[in-house]
Amino acid sequence: MRITVDIDESTLEDLARITGESKKSPAVAKAVTEFVNRKKAREFGTLLREGAFDYPSTNDEIEAADRYRRYGSGRYIRLDRGQSPRW
Repeated sequence: MRITVDIDESTLEDLARITGESKKSPAVAKAVTEFVNRKKAREFGTLLREGAFDYPSTNDEIEAADRYRRYGSGRYIRLDRGQSPRW
């Protein structure tokens, strides 16, 4: 989508330098995308802190599940902390 935006030259130069883009349009698009992604992440973090998501697993259950890893053979092996798989 094409739009017209009035941005002063020094801000546009800073934007190009910060984004690493040499052309104006990709620099603005990258900055807007980054802004939107950060805003979404902040909102998600707020929802997490407020308890908007209910996870039935306890921390111990999640950590126990993390100790099980799936490897290329399709089998599951149990890894306790600090262990490596024996092939």
